[in-house]
Amino acid sequence: MKTNKLKFSPIVLGLLVSAVSATAQSTGTPATCAVAPYSLKSFTLEHILDITTLQSTLPASLPPAVAGMIFSGMYDVHDRISYDNVSNLLITNLFLTAKGAPVVTASTYDFVDNRFAYLVVKVDKIYLTCTPYPAVLVTGLALDGFPVFTDPGGALYAFGFGYTTDNPPVIRDVMSLTAAIGNLYVPYVSGTLSFGTVAAVIAGAPTITTTSQNIVLDGSASVGQPLTYQWSDPSYGLAILSATSPVTPVMIGGGPGTYTVTLTVTNATLGESASAKVNIKYSLPPH
Repeated sequence: MKTNKLKFSPIVLGLLVSAVSATAQSTGTPATCAVAPYSLKSFTLEHILDITTLQSTLPASLPPAVAGMIFSGMYDVHDRISYDNVSNLLITNLFLTAKGAPVVTASTYDFVDNRFAYLVVKVDKIYLTCTPYPAVLVTGLALDGFPVFTDPGGALYAFGFGYTTDNPPVIRDVMSLTAAIGNLYVPYVSGTLSFGTVAAVIAGAPTITTTSQNIVLDGSASVGQPLTYQWSDPSYGLAILSATSPVTPVMIGGGPGTYTVTLTVTNATLGESASAKVNIKYSLPPH
């Protein structure tokens, strides 16, 4: 089937590609990292979007006034995408700037009022790796957006990029895919990227199966020492006996079922916290 390239609209609403990079671009084979980061805290990414690189078999449509401005030669289309682990939302805004304006727009700019397209994605998984090169892959579900090809609400979404070990890193080979809608590739983008240095780790997670009413939860392998620990138990049926220790006895007082426990670890010096969950699946012992 023939693939259409977007001819008059700036962003593939959920297909926006962005990534964090230095203004300089590197060539050749990049170096890799020794250990993958523990978590992704945030990124803010922006690039000038070449609308001819947007690909889909679906017909594109935007208001004629917007299309006219894009092709007037007086404006650039900017694609800005951001993520933070507090909201756990990936948000993309597409907007026009005067030709030749700085690639990175000031954070004080009113993106919501000035955008002509946008996408909001609820992130459900983040993958971080050093193999074969440092890379990030974010997946999730589109919650809302203004359509370019079609309404993206409910669409599966994936966004990935490689980055170098330079300081600051160069973000390269950025790809975005909105399933059944379209895709986009961008060689380099500008922005900021922040990884976490603290990670909560629970032995046996994500699910511990037991027939005993007394078990032990172990969070001592958590990363980012020195850490403080806080275990939170469900509202009923289970008791954490040492809620601020890395290792705690747990007593199950309720009936058979699954109980979810959360461990939050904090490094006050780094100003970072991280959480992890474990499901305790309790059943009665065989007679």
